[in-house]
Amino acid sequence: MLKSRLIMINKYLKTFVHEQEKHNIVVFTVRDKQKETDDEYNYIGRPSESNVKIRNLATTYDSIGKVCAMINETFNFQIFMTLVSTFTYVVITIWTSLFYYKQPENYSGELVNIAVWCFSAILNVALISLACERLLLVRNETKVLVNKVIMNYDLPKTMRVQAKAFMELVEAWSLRIFIYDMFSVDITLMLKFISVSTTYLIVIVQISHFL
Repeated sequence: MLKSRLIMINKYLKTFVHEQEKHNIVVFTVRDKQKETDDEYNYIGRPSESNVKIRNLATTYDSIGKVCAMINETFNFQIFMTLVSTFTYVVITIWTSLFYYKQPENYSGELVNIAVWCFSAILNVALISLACERLLLVRNETKVLVNKVIMNYDLPKTMRVQAKAFMELVEAWSLRIFIYDMFSVDITLMLKFISVSTTYLIVIVQISHFL
């Protein structure tokens, strides 16, 4: 939901930036006039001192940031417990798999079930990390587009001031989900999770070797 609204903001900014870049380039072509599609709709419109559409987009981004902060605060404990329980399950699964592997009986069916169950547990963390990472990528695109508006000195001063205020909001609302200010939920969290799990795998293998 938040990502789709942020993509819409980027779409309006991208269209406006593209229109301004076309105005700065003089190209003479002979072709039939084509009707503009909805994808090329310029929400911000023509640059003028009274144009406040960038401020409206900034207000929308501010609302997105507040909603993201509320989601983070509401689901902080759930995300933390998901991460802790998944890590605990993975460690127990590794230990159980080694136990079955050392038994003389054939426990291939149990090992397959354990592997599938472990993969499904890790998949939950991976999906959460991927969703947050995609939101951050869209937010970074917003930052780039707003910076292009700021650096366009042909625009009226009021519009550039609005863009600077927009940039301050982008810096203030990082749209990053944190777990009690300890971990950032993004693709790096998944990499750290795999790294720690691998470390514990090595430790468990060494311990089981002496048992």
